[in-house]
Amino acid sequence: MNVRNELPRVPEWNHETGELLLWIENTRTVWCRVEQIFRAAQRYYDKGRGDRKRLERGLERVAAIGAQDYHRENGTPGDRWHELFPVASRRLVATYLADFFIEENQRGNLW
Repeated sequence: MNVRNELPRVPEWNHETGELLLWIENTRTVWCRVEQIFRAAQRYYDKGRGDRKRLERGLERVAAIGAQDYHRENGTPGDRWHELFPVASRRLVATYLADFFIEENQRGNLW
């Protein structure tokens, strides 16, 4: 399930973003949703109608679900999930997963 060798070296990448990515990769229920989006996107890319913005929007939703799941498991009652993982962190995770999908798709690895 581990989709990367190391965390990306981007200035915006912070502890929360890495934690959310690890949670998404290692939580079966959330990762299954990522795979569903990858399979659906694969059909569009096979037909030549792949849309990166649409892929990122779907993955942003999964990142939000992952953040909620993380908060449910590890958060305290006073915390809010959207403050624990701000929109910028969730978008970075979605962009990273979209890059991963497109790179794997170009290599010929199918979902």
